[in-house]
Amino acid sequence: KYAAEAVQADMAQLLSVIDSTHPDPALSFDSAELRRLSQQLTGEISGAMTAREAWLVLARLNPHFRDAHTGLRHPVAEYEAHLAAGGAAFPAAVFVDRSGMLRASAQATPESGLAPYEEIVAINGRPTDAVVAALMQRMRGETDSIRRLVLSYSFPAHLWTLLGPQAAFCADIVDRNGNRRRGLLEGTKKAGGTAGPAPGRSLATFVQ
Repeated sequence: KYAAEAVQADMAQLLSVIDSTHPDPALSFDSAELRRLSQQLTGEISGAMTAREAWLVLARLNPHFRDAHTGLRHPVAEYEAHLAAGGAAFPAAVFVDRSGMLRASAQATPESGLAPYEEIVAINGRPTDAVVAALMQRMRGETDSIRRLVLSYSFPAHLWTLLGPQAAFCADIVDRNGNRRRGLLEGTKKAGGTAGPAPGRSLATFVQ
């Protein structure tokens, strides 16, 4: 974990670098609002944090930059270490629609446990509207549309950053007829980890 002072120093350095390198900050973001928010977040950093925990605080600055190329990425090294150690990654290709709903991609296959465009309304017992709302508050991008694209493109990594490691992924799904079902999203085994559960484990094990 990183000491609170180190996390606060990182935030100050981030703002300093952006302020000194951005060609015209006033064209992109409200500097006064950014200072106000950074002071608020500084006060919320009161104890030692992992990189994942620190990102959840500091990334709340991201939408205020109004620039997909400006901000903090999720903790990539920690996420890749999780996968390399055999950790599970969310296995389904998804996107966030205009209403903020999480949906299966147009390329979803029966093997994934999803049909194209089906709604995923909960993951491991957590409502996805709350998951998406929490992550959207931390996405980079000029507009909501771009922030939805950023989140959709790297949803597995951002889900791990928000929820922490998950043993597997049990989803509540609503089909086009409004019927609701629950199932494990198996996905395919990937290098560095698998998204499927251990043999013999029950669905209840993964609903948290």
